[in-house]
Amino acid sequence: MSIQMEQAMKRLRRDVLSMSASTIQRTYDAIESILTLDPDAALKIKEGDVEIDAMEVSVENQCIDILARLSPVAADLRFVLAAMRINSDLERIGDLAKTIAKRVMDLADRPQLTFPPALEEMASAATAMLRNAERALAGSDEALAREVRRADNFVDDRYKQLVMWSIEQLESHNHDAQGLINLISIARSIERIADHATNIAEDVIFFVDGKVVRHEPVK
Repeated sequence: MSIQMEQAMKRLRRDVLSMSASTIQRTYDAIESILTLDPDAALKIKEGDVEIDAMEVSVENQCIDILARLSPVAADLRFVLAAMRINSDLERIGDLAKTIAKRVMDLADRPQLTFPPALEEMASAATAMLRNAERALAGSDEALAREVRRADNFVDDRYKQLVMWSIEQLESHNHDAQGLINLISIARSIERIADHATNIAEDVIFFVDGKVVRHEPVK
């Protein structure tokens, strides 16, 4: 590997991990804002989306530059291709954290809503998936990446439970309808965060050993 390639790959890996850390922190903060219904914290998350967008553009430009100028092969090429997809997933996670923040800001101004246990359970599982996806990325850990894939079913199950609970509450007129709609939106955003964490884990598997598992059954 040339010195130029080595330096470019080190910078790319560093910046992808930096973006991952920032995205995870925003996700944690968004989840915390749900539990506290703190509108000030939610507003800070909403306004901080610009940082993630700037990181996404920087990483994408680096990937394009490496492909155009340095012609990576084998493991380096796989990592660049994976980094482009991971970059997109991280940006979408940042957008979802922003969506959660918006809904929390609205909930804070409405009659207090009692959250069912499924919400906190799926939020905890989704953030754990995201953290483990980052660890798998940092350590090129295929086994941990496969654990992330398996964990997605739990989040999906809790999401279905929460939607059914919300429908029952709407039909019984026991809760504020707009508050329940906000809750469903939050739950959907958490479920999508888990999906993006799964995508990152699948890209880790790809760059580690070249296997494309995106459409394979989870084992």
